[in-house]
Amino acid sequence: MTRPRPIVVIDTSVFLKDAMSPTHTGAASQILAILPAIATIVMCDEIRQEILEKFSEILGWTEKQVLTTYGPVL
Repeated sequence: MTRPRPIVVIDTSVFLKDAMSPTHTGAASQILAILPAIATIVMCDEIRQEILEKFSEILGWTEKQVLTTYGPVL
């Protein structure tokens, strides 16, 4: 019998730290790289919208850029 996968909620700050990292080797980047393989990621619509808004505000990214980069996680 297989065990159920852990459920994880990721906050907007994890995505921003990864996006602003020049090397993508910090804890935020490692979390985003490994989680899809080992856990079920749960994200409410409000967090998803906040991610899109903050990336636009802080980094000037379009929704398409965010989804291209983080689509599998979002």
